[in-house]
Amino acid sequence: MKTLIIILFLFCSLRLFAPGLNIIYLKAPEPITKVYSMTEKLQAIIYCETSGGLSRYNPGETESVGLLQIRPVMVREVNRILGYQKYQLSDRLNDRKAVEMFNIFQQKHNPEMDFEKMCRLWNGGGKGMQKTSTLKYYQTALKYLTT
Repeated sequence: MKTLIIILFLFCSLRLFAPGLNIIYLKAPEPITKVYSMTEKLQAIIYCETSGGLSRYNPGETESVGLLQIRPVMVREVNRILGYQKYQLSDRLNDRKAVEMFNIFQQKHNPEMDFEKMCRLWNGGGKGMQKTSTLKYYQTALKYLTT
């Protein structure tokens, strides 16, 4: 009974000092969503591959070179997608051409440009989404993108 009197007193006091306040709404905060540009997504992948473009050669790795650490198999895949021999192995060291190859590969295998798929395909090839080993790469790129 004593508790009921205290609750009633508090309710009346609230009505007395805040007459316009009839109901208190508790609202969950809106989720923070940001749409990242293709450039921002690409920069996150470049960060994963070459520490933001600082190192074009991976020590101990002889096949992957350039801004996006492109292997010969990727050059062949991009040329296959195009249907003709546009890119050479030396084009992997040309930043503009490396980004072109990246975009061609992504447009074919990831036309919606989903960031997770983008990272995991680039890291693991055509079956990258099925490989658990590509999750760490994606998490690293996501961390870079969101900070």
